[in-house]
Amino acid sequence: MFRMEQRVGRLVEVRYHESLTLDDFTRLMAKTRTLFEASSLPLVFVTDARYVSPFPRDVADSLVWVMRRDNPKIAAGGILLSRENLMWQRQAERILMEARNTVRRLFFEPLDLAAWLSPHLDGDERRRLDAFLLETWAK
Repeated sequence: MFRMEQRVGRLVEVRYHESLTLDDFTRLMAKTRTLFEASSLPLVFVTDARYVSPFPRDVADSLVWVMRRDNPKIAAGGILLSRENLMWQRQAERILMEARNTVRRLFFEPLDLAAWLSPHLDGDERRRLDAFLLETWAK
């Protein structure tokens, strides 16, 4: 299950809960494609993935391929993980390594993630980023 929204400017907010099925992945990619097509500038992604179970292998492999393809359309990306979820952490590290884009990074602390993304954001986007990082998942 996931949620993706672009509420302010170039900031795209993503929240994952549990794992992504292949159907979820297909919907996520369609939504991402729509956002990229609507923007003339590279987007900034903030992702809360603290409550994710590892993805099925086919989803993880597809995600790597899509991330590689979309590398030029990303100004920066920060993914928030939980230190307690070691299996997901390892998979996320592998996905980012194989995606080959140094503007995407993993974080365990919201303040570190905010510091990474802030230089890419204007004032309204930074305020929305802070609000996003304070929110919790509501099913």
